[in-house]
Amino acid sequence: MTDSSHDEADENAGSSDLEQTLTPSTANASPAPDEGATIGPYRLLEKIGDGGMGTLFMTQGRLDEAEPLMVESLQGQERALGADHPSTTTMRVVLAELYHDMRRLEESRVQFQQALQAAEQTLGPNDRVVADILEPYAVLLATMGDGAGAAEMRARVAKIRGK
Repeated sequence: MTDSSHDEADENAGSSDLEQTLTPSTANASPAPDEGATIGPYRLLEKIGDGGMGTLFMTQGRLDEAEPLMVESLQGQERALGADHPSTTTMRVVLAELYHDMRRLEESRVQFQQALQAAEQTLGPNDRVVADILEPYAVLLATMGDGAGAAEMRARVAKIRGK
């Protein structure tokens, strides 16, 4: 172990295992880019998970601030990974839920339908991920007054989950 490794080990001795796992080693790291810098298809500020800051704003009820970040994240994932990639599908569901929360129900329905189509095409119609999309989609349909559509989605969820 080099002296710098010892220093780093001593520095981390009081840290939890989780903190050590989540904290990158600085031994041979290049300087961190500034906030707002571009890393691949994402700006650094948004690089904290699906939707990044958009997801954070959504959880804080800052829906109008969340939307442009979520849309940008979805577009970046579509460019980088493709429209049918599971991560893109997940981001699309999160955007659909945001639109639902914003009472933009038709936009929410379109996003749920696209996510559902991608998941069924990629994973098959009876995959648990499909059921995970169908559940909030059923809630949306009920909110829109489509009780029959909501019941159909719930029945599909039950069938997939073996209930």
